[in-house]
Amino acid sequence: MKKILALLLAALMVLSLAACGGNGGNESKAPETTKATEKETEKETEKQTEKETEKETESEPVTGGSIEMEVTFADENLEKFRAIVADFEKESGVTVDIVAPGNDYETAMKTRMGGNDLPDVWMTHGWSVIRYSEYLLPLTGYTDIKDAMDDSVFGVINNDKGDFFCACVTESVSGLMYNADTLADCGIDPYDLGTLDKLEAAMAKAKEKGYIPLYIGGSVSGNNAGFLGSLMPSMQTDEGCANPQGDNLRAGTYDWDKDGVEVLSKLAEWVKNGWVNDNVLTATTEEMQTALGEGKCAFVFRGANNITMARNYVPDCNVSIVPIPNSGTGAPTYKIGEGCTFAIWKDTQNLEGALAWLRFTCRPEICSRIAAIEGNIPSIKGAEVEDNYAIDQFHLSQEKLANISYDNVFDRKYFPSGMWGTMGNAVATVLDDPTETGIQAAKDELKEQYFLLLEQQ
Repeated sequence: MKKILALLLAALMVLSLAACGGNGGNESKAPETTKATEKETEKETEKQTEKETEKETESEPVTGGSIEMEVTFADENLEKFRAIVADFEKESGVTVDIVAPGNDYETAMKTRMGGNDLPDVWMTHGWSVIRYSEYLLPLTGYTDIKDAMDDSVFGVINNDKGDFFCACVTESVSGLMYNADTLADCGIDPYDLGTLDKLEAAMAKAKEKGYIPLYIGGSVSGNNAGFLGSLMPSMQTDEGCANPQGDNLRAGTYDWDKDGVEVLSKLAEWVKNGWVNDNVLTATTEEMQTALGEGKCAFVFRGANNITMARNYVPDCNVSIVPIPNSGTGAPTYKIGEGCTFAIWKDTQNLEGALAWLRFTCRPEICSRIAAIEGNIPSIKGAEVEDNYAIDQFHLSQEKLANISYDNVFDRKYFPSGMWGTMGNAVATVLDDPTETGIQAAKDELKEQYFLLLEQQ
């Protein structure tokens, strides 16, 4: 009996040890199995969360609806713009129907205005106040859109009451370009050229030093028109100018026989002084920009894009920009043109979708993409582009000069629509014949076209 009990106890001990040994083996593997399981669980959770987020985005868009948008973009630039719109559609849930008439944009918009059948959103291309404002939704109360824009645009997009009608995403800036090395050699401070008298004194110094004071690519009509659009406001429409004629120009009471010859006579004087390049009538835009970059000339009027192009032809050249000097006691002025702008039809049926688009374009990163497409200066605070040298120079002048005025492009504000070609022809006439005969012929051409176009408005 004792032997049987002993054998039973021994058997129980063996079974107990075996059970302990089995548990010990399972415990050694448990942590490894748990980690793998946790990782798999985390992955499944992440996938599930992503799917739920996607579903929420698809089923609950920020805005929704659809808008029709008419734009001036064409060809390759239009395709790049479509990619930006696609991102907006994905983010907002708004469907955008893009209409791009290309060269027929002006005609298409005039037809649609005549029928009061306008797109929800369209690009105002310089005419948000003068041509389109009666059809547009005032944006003055939308402080987030207003606060997003640089202060320089409000001299252009505001009406007399202070209302504005577009989100100005980019701006074209026209001023006085200069080669800093050339001016330094002549002892000229570019930030001390606030008056027309000082500019003329600077051009005289440049000529004495053997430089071309002012270069005009006169074989290109746009360069000639741009010159008149720079000098005429300095003398007759900028705030504080010597002979203010802005009100008369807009009212159709401008005396061309008296005041119309003043600016043309000034140009003729500069030509006679030898302050303009001798080859002015055959000079191209490329030659003008190269001369600026190489420092052969001191000054060039017109757009800041000339800085970028000068540096393309002459890499790392030291060129910059200041506002156009004033003939009187007023501040020097930058001419700011609406670059890429978007406005909303006052009768739109999808206001929220239209506003969502404007707010989207007012974001710095979206503005940067649009500016890269068209090459203008971003006018949304915080926006940047890769080649921002010209932008930096523009902002540098704003930092250096305490008093700068901003105004719309001259012909858009003070001339009836359609004067640009005539402006170019008139300047070419004076450049070819800077005598009284040439001055009178140029004045007569401007006068005739001015009144003809006024009657057609």
